[in-house]
Amino acid sequence: MEYIFTLQLPTAAVIVIAVLVAVIAFVAALMILPPSTLKISVSNDSIAVKAVLAPGVHVDRGEVVKCFVANLAVNQEFKPKLKINGWALPGFRLGWFRLENGAKAYLALNDPNSDAVILETSRGSYIILQPQDFTKFTSILKSLGWLKQEYGG
Repeated sequence: MEYIFTLQLPTAAVIVIAVLVAVIAFVAALMILPPSTLKISVSNDSIAVKAVLAPGVHVDRGEVVKCFVANLAVNQEFKPKLKINGWALPGFRLGWFRLENGAKAYLALNDPNSDAVILETSRGSYIILQPQDFTKFTSILKSLGWLKQEYGG
């Protein structure tokens, strides 16, 4: 005959494990929610960027001085240098950053080494966008009259 005994896990250990699991789930949600809920709304009059748990931005057409496409690998002055308020994960930037040129910019980027739409505002700040379907995005911006030139400042 064989007898089997077990060891009861103390209540304190169960609480510690539950707290660790909750913290890990919370951190995972913080890392997954902003990129997965990102929405860029474009209309004739304004562009707005919103995401859960991340800063957003809204700009009216009258506030935009220039709108153009630039390659961030070539135009180093538009590369993010310092995070002010937002998310910075490998290959992903969302929120307010300081650029290499010293200007403040709102970024929604998933590849900091390729083409992005850059909007320069009358306040001297920038909005740099790179949505998933970049070709469709630039096509819509052109059709609405936001994007008048493909490349350059």
